[in-house]
This record gives sequence, structure tokens and C-alpha cells, in this order.
Amino acid sequence: LHAQLGLPLDRPLLRTCNALGGGGGGGAPAYLLRSPHEGLAPSGLAGGVISLVQGEYEYYHYLQPTGTGRTDKYDDNGWGCAYRSLQSIISWFRLQRYTSHPNPSHYQIQKTLVDHCGQEADGLLGKRTWLGSQDVGFYLEHALGVQCRFLSCASGHDVAANARQLAHHFESQGTPVMIGGGELAFTLLGV
Repeated sequence: LHAQLGLPLDRPLLRTCNALGGGGGGGAPAYLLRSPHEGLAPSGLAGGVISLVQGEYEYYHYLQPTGTGRTDKYDDNGWGCAYRSLQSIISWFRLQRYTSHPNPSHYQIQKTLVDHCGQEADGLLGKRTWLGSQDVGFYLEHALGVQCRFLSCASGHDVAANARQLAHHFESQGTPVMIGGGELAFTLLGV
């Protein structure tokens, strides 16, 4: 059908979430920042090339309401960074209309990891437990059918040493990247 309509074949354009009123991306709660990187000034590095996330995303951070339809703040300060990174990544897929999967709450993420990804309920379900990058990958694969690639970086220097690979990712895939390290997780939006 894409070919008959003269549409590009490299991305899904005819999906149920593309239908009018199909839950693709409008109506984000007012507390969410959408694509905040767009307002930043360039670094000023002479001769530098910028490679950024392609498309819109909702930026999730500590102490925000969590999950679809929630309005109460959720205290995940000090342990919820990977959950928030995952929520930001899921919002990217939804806003590009690759999925209509709603953003999950922390508990919904934990429940999926326990029910479908082999995590132990006693150590995770309903607890203030950190997630790792593999957990984020397991969730994305189960919930969205997205396969993740893992790049091991022991330090910030290793991240910088892999800048070309990350730039290629942003130019070819365009998704936000979750970086986990020790007790912290970050959402990388460009290099």
C-alpha cells in the first residue's frame, strides 16, 4: 500500500495510531516538557558537528506524575532515573506514531518486567528499586517490539570515545538513548 500511495518504505506511515483521534501524540499533560533540547544554543565548538534526536519526545524527570492519567507527583528522587529515561523513550516512539502504547507508571514497568521478562517479583514489584539499561531494553522489546543495542562504557571518557557510534545512531535511528552507569541513568539526546 505504501508503494501504491507513493509513500516512503523506510518507516511505518499507515498504522491504526495514525488515524484521526488514534492516540498518536496530542494532548500531553501540561507538566511535561516536549523536546526541550530544541531551545538550546549550539555549543560554539568550532568545526563541531551536532547529531540530535530526530522528532519530538516528552521529557520525564523526577517527582512528576507517572503513568497515563495521573496528576499526583510521584517521589522517585534518587532511584527513578532509568524509569524516567524509559518513559521519555516510549514517548518518542508514540509521538513518531510507531506505537500507541501509553506511558507506563513505575509499577506497570515493574509488573511487565516480572510477568514477561523474567525478573523476580520479591526484589522488584512495588519497591523503590533501580533499573539497569538491560531492564529498559527488556521492557522496550516486550512492550514495543524494539530491539536494543548495548554499548559498554565504563566511564564518561568511554562515552566520548564512542561519539561517532552515537552520532551514527542519532543520524540513522533518531531515538533518544538511555545511558546507565552505577547508580545513575541519563537520557542522551545528542552528541
